[in-house]
Amino acid sequence: MSFSGHPRLIVPGSRVGELLLGKPFLAKTKLDGYKPRVSHDLNERSLLFEASGIDLCIDARTNKLKSIGILFTLAGQRLDFNGATVSGIRPGSTEAEIIEKLGKPDKVGSSYPMPRKRMSRSWCSYDNGIAFEFSADKRADLITIFPGH
Repeated sequence: MSFSGHPRLIVPGSRVGELLLGKPFLAKTKLDGYKPRVSHDLNERSLLFEASGIDLCIDARTNKLKSIGILFTLAGQRLDFNGATVSGIRPGSTEAEIIEKLGKPDKVGSSYPMPRKRMSRSWCSYDNGIAFEFSADKRADLITIFPGH
């Protein structure tokens, strides 16, 4: 599976390209030919495909995909994800653009500052299964797709 070729459709609450929420995840999956950085806890596994800017959360018991994160920057470097929602929202879209296209968010807040960092990050989410975390310049630094309601 490659994320560098043709554009990938981001569908809130459902999928990013061929990655489908709720479907079993195949351990041999590679994005753009790079192996992921893996972290585990008791309930889920997180797979970060650094070169693709894709962060997957997998249920440890069922091996099903719980959420898909799309990063705009990683370790200070901008990533170039080739895809967007039907309305044109993509990593790097501004908070104002997102609200203009999707309307008022269902939830908003700010995350706590990370250790040794002096900034907190604002976020918003929509009940249809899409959430955004914003950088200091109010751009979507992370888009997360999760099961909506």
